[in-house]
Amino acid sequence: TFNLNYTGAPNNGVLETSDIDIGENATKPTDPTRTNYRFFRWTTDQAGTTPFDFEDTEIEENITLYAQWLQKFVFEAEYTFLPDEKMGAGYSNGGFGIDLIDRPENHRQDNNEDNPPTPTNTSNGAWVSMLYYEGSTVEFIIYSEVEQDVLASMSISGEFGNMDIKPQYYQYSVNGVSQDYPLTHFQGEDHALNDPREDFREVFTTNPIHLHEGENTIILIATNDFKRAADGTMNAWAPMVDCITLYAQEGSLDWDPYVTNLTGVRHSGVPYTNEYGVTYYVEADE
Repeated sequence: TFNLNYTGAPNNGVLETSDIDIGENATKPTDPTRTNYRFFRWTTDQAGTTPFDFEDTEIEENITLYAQWLQKFVFEAEYTFLPDEKMGAGYSNGGFGIDLIDRPENHRQDNNEDNPPTPTNTSNGAWVSMLYYEGSTVEFIIYSEVEQDVLASMSISGEFGNMDIKPQYYQYSVNGVSQDYPLTHFQGEDHALNDPREDFREVFTTNPIHLHEGENTIILIATNDFKRAADGTMNAWAPMVDCITLYAQEGSLDWDPYVTNLTGVRHSGVPYTNEYGVTYYVEADE
């Protein structure tokens, strides 16, 4: 029996029951789904301490396997600290602080109000852009109740076409350690703005990331100086950043979001260099 292993699961928690001959191997079912969680693995105990090996375990008696889940924690880029000292560089303009926040209603095909806003899949209706210079960053300060390895991703899209986002050009840094992730290519004409905007893609790091107990610094950094065109102010390849998502032990992650960014409240910051040698802005003392 495959048990979904959470309160309120459908069918009294039973995903399916399989008939297996003695001495045969069980067949792994399609990964189950659950709102705001990601399936992790099957285990022989409800607490999740003993993973089940489908390839090397012969079934000798009736057993129950229990699903283990990772909770989905979404950290919005538009809720990061965006002080007025933080510069942004766009295609032909720039901005500071919360000016870096953009919204789908600003990007309809042919600028026609009858066309739908794009991208269509923002997690919170906004994102951070204008990151087109070497050294531009989006910083997430995440608190973990325990030391743990978690699955990690970033949701990104391209503001202009024919652009590759990969670790050599754009770092996903966790506590000062750059993470590997697969190359992500955005289509469109070279040097041209993409309207309508492509939907955001969830790009996972190749391996789980390691979080310390307490404060952790996750920073997305443009580490290139690839100018997009002879004119304009786009001086680096960088994506539009919707959010990062971490999949971890239930209830184990938290942060202090600047939710007032979306209501127009502006902040002042001062440079801060953390223990990993990365400099970014923190809120200035009143």
